[in-house]
Amino acid sequence: MVGLTGGVRSVYNAPSLGNAGVSAGVRAVVDWFGPTDFSSIPGRHDRPETPFTYVEPGRTYPAFSIANGSVDCVVPVWQSQRLASALTKVGASVTLTVLPGARHEDPAFMRTQLTPTTAFLDRVLK
Repeated sequence: MVGLTGGVRSVYNAPSLGNAGVSAGVRAVVDWFGPTDFSSIPGRHDRPETPFTYVEPGRTYPAFSIANGSVDCVVPVWQSQRLASALTKVGASVTLTVLPGARHEDPAFMRTQLTPTTAFLDRVLK
């Protein structure tokens, strides 16, 4: 959510959180199996907002690196695919990686995504 709310008034960057003079904007987002639709995830969720609340044309977004496992039963892969698609439609820089056979928090993420994620951050933050 922080990656989508830079420059937009929201509960995620309210001045009451402190450091009102410091921008809450970020330049890069690494999203490994992050939920975008809490209605499909078991449990109680107080905030009905979704990231899509903040995806709109005409804004500038940080670069996104998104990864999800193809058989994640906690955060289904379609959630990451939907976010990547929405961001691409508004012109954001997005890379989506789907790990075949990987589950939620699968060790395959550390084995296969650590090096590309570090390269992504090096490229975007330099």
